[in-house]
Amino acid sequence: MTTTTKTIIPEVLSPAGNIAKFYSAMHFGADAVYLAGRKYGLRTSTDNFDRQELEIAVNYAHSLSRKVYVTLNIVAHNNDFLQLPEYLKFINTIGVDGLIISDMGIFGLAKEYAPKVDLHVSTQANITNKYTAKAWIEMGAKRIIPARELRLIEIEELRQSIPDNVEIETFVHGAMCMAYSGRCLLSNYSSSRQSNKGACNHSCRWEYTIKDSKTGEEMIVNEDERGSYIFNSKDLCMIAHLDKLIKAGVVSFKIEGRSKSQYYTGSVTNAYRRAVDFLIKNPNSPMDESILDEINKIHSRGYSTGLYFGRHSDQDFNYTESNSKSQYDVVAIVLDNQNGIPIVEHRNKWIQGDELEVVSPNNTHNTKILVDKMTDMFDSQITVANQVQQHIKLYTDVLLRKGDMLRKKVS
Repeated sequence: MTTTTKTIIPEVLSPAGNIAKFYSAMHFGADAVYLAGRKYGLRTSTDNFDRQELEIAVNYAHSLSRKVYVTLNIVAHNNDFLQLPEYLKFINTIGVDGLIISDMGIFGLAKEYAPKVDLHVSTQANITNKYTAKAWIEMGAKRIIPARELRLIEIEELRQSIPDNVEIETFVHGAMCMAYSGRCLLSNYSSSRQSNKGACNHSCRWEYTIKDSKTGEEMIVNEDERGSYIFNSKDLCMIAHLDKLIKAGVVSFKIEGRSKSQYYTGSVTNAYRRAVDFLIKNPNSPMDESILDEINKIHSRGYSTGLYFGRHSDQDFNYTESNSKSQYDVVAIVLDNQNGIPIVEHRNKWIQGDELEVVSPNNTHNTKILVDKMTDMFDSQITVANQVQQHIKLYTDVLLRKGDMLRKKVS
């Protein structure tokens, strides 16, 4: 099997946990988004999409020549199939571009009831070798999303062993699960929330100690007075190594995070969009430092390169705490621009005199705004923005567009 020699322009694939996050992904340059309906996806903690929203999202993405992939990647039981054929017919009718599936039964039904839709094999299917990949391809898979445990060299070997017209997608950014490509039951046992049905409570990131059953003495696992987060891996970040993924034959760069904020969706998409565009123009150059700096302004648990370059070391785990942190907080999202005056929606507190930074896909990105004047929607001047989702007129000479965001350095 030979690989294609044409230049790969990889797809930036962003998460969309609801319709607002979908529009942010589109605004900041995602080539495609992945999302779920109200059933069958692995993120029940998000709003997800009702049928009307699904159709709106597909039509809007297609108007921009972009794509929408729908997740059907639960570990399915018999009763999960009762309403699935009718749902697949709907998916087929509205023109969804791809279905992300891990279960062979769902895969078979999708071929029957959604014949117009490309079928992608989820990372939850745990593809770790070329033989399994070939079996899925023989059943009709158009894209393979291999297990997160594969090293870069294994992905390259996989690429060389499958047909040129079958694509490979891999995760490049976001939270890493301690279990083998997400197949975990800790949440089931700790809270009866089924992780493989989309309801994981992330109990692997809780603080743990060991208790002596005879004496009752508690012992810290890792010599840390705050406890031990024994499964708390750092977040994946491959933005400095995208060129290596391209050379290995990866055509879709997937960002994790449907459960995360609209700011996360927009800002990470923005960073990877800029990174891919930079690589296409500068294929033999190291990644632009400003882009690498951008990724550090986004909440994370610290970063690692996962298993792409081999086994984990202690440097890949966060033994301090499980919460994401950043030196910046989003404070507002731009809703409109009326006669040159941006209308923004409050997210976090800011006050008159603060310096805010623009997050934008345009050339205003990272521009600083010193807040000199702001009013409510009745033109009454205010000095503190601290009411949840309050709409505010922000007076500035900087051009702000609908969908742009504003953030503030907090430490």
